[in-house]
Amino acid sequence: MNIAELNIPENSLKAIESISSKNTIEPTIPIDTYLQDAENLVLWAKDDLNELAKVGINQKHIDELVVRIDICRRVQTCWIHYKETQSELDKSWKKELQAGKDIYRDLVHYFTYAFRNDEELSKNLKRMKKINKHVNLFQTLANLSKLGDSHKDLLEKVSFDMQLLEKASELSDSLGLLAATYHINHLDIKENKRFRDKTYTYLKLCIDEIRNAGKFVFRDNKKRLRGYMIAYYLKKNAEHRTNKPALS
Repeated sequence: MNIAELNIPENSLKAIESISSKNTIEPTIPIDTYLQDAENLVLWAKDDLNELAKVGINQKHIDELVVRIDICRRVQTCWIHYKETQSELDKSWKKELQAGKDIYRDLVHYFTYAFRNDEELSKNLKRMKKINKHVNLFQTLANLSKLGDSHKDLLEKVSFDMQLLEKASELSDSLGLLAATYHINHLDIKENKRFRDKTYTYLKLCIDEIRNAGKFVFRDNKKRLRGYMIAYYLKKNAEHRTNKPALS
């Protein structure tokens, strides 16, 4: 996610980035739903501006809310696209990783039997098996491929498919590149999600200020008070009451 391409106003970007990790809030409501709720709040608060002005909420607050909604919407759209892109990388990584594991098992299966009477080769194979971790699988495959190339005479005796050595070498190269990209991108995902959450927090701070003012002003006016409640939770509570079993 290229933040520079989002064209976020400089003062807003500085404010977003200044939000500490400690004060960053993760969304508990689907962002699209939250944004629609925010759009509704803009219209609601405009109608009540004269009353809200009594507690310090004015047109500038409404204008600022509109700006923050727009920023959050743009960031969320980019975040969703970025996640989908990374999802394709995850699929490629998992597919190649599984293929690597499968070839690894085949190589170890044949090598163990083919080298069973050679103590040094058996020890060497045992050492390779100990470092079979995801991040090192590509190197293990390369080592096994070289080991097999050096002892084809023993492998031929157990009807080993020599093409597996070439496949192991090719997978070693592709897994090495994918592993590096995969782990770097996962760090990027965390950073991009953190920025998305900060943008959400930035919007929420403005929304909460207006909502709290509305709840205070319209405490005794249920019709207007409803507009300052979170529609998502109102709906959830209504559904809960509807589905609640009747007392016998």
